[in-house]
Amino acid sequence: MRLRPGESLEVKVGFASETLGLFEAVVYIVIDEWVYMVSFNAYVVPNPYDITPFYVTDLVVNQTMEIPLFIKNPSPTDTLIIEELYSTEEDVKL
Repeated sequence: MRLRPGESLEVKVGFASETLGLFEAVVYIVIDEWVYMVSFNAYVVPNPYDITPFYVTDLVVNQTMEIPLFIKNPSPTDTLIIEELYSTEEDVKL
């Protein structure tokens, strides 16, 4: 990997905890002879919408994948309105 002068690189780290409470992690990014260490902390709380993470590995080129997305409205009185569902090749954002 090479970055020319003025170019940048974006690294996304996805966090999908399976337990509640404090979570600490260290991510090492190695580029050529440089090692970057990034630490982060998170406090995981219950998900009121019952959206569960899914994990996918080992997809081949041009393979498609379809996973249903279920969202629960936790409110007994208010209507849940999803204003936008945004998708890229890497992720989906609500």
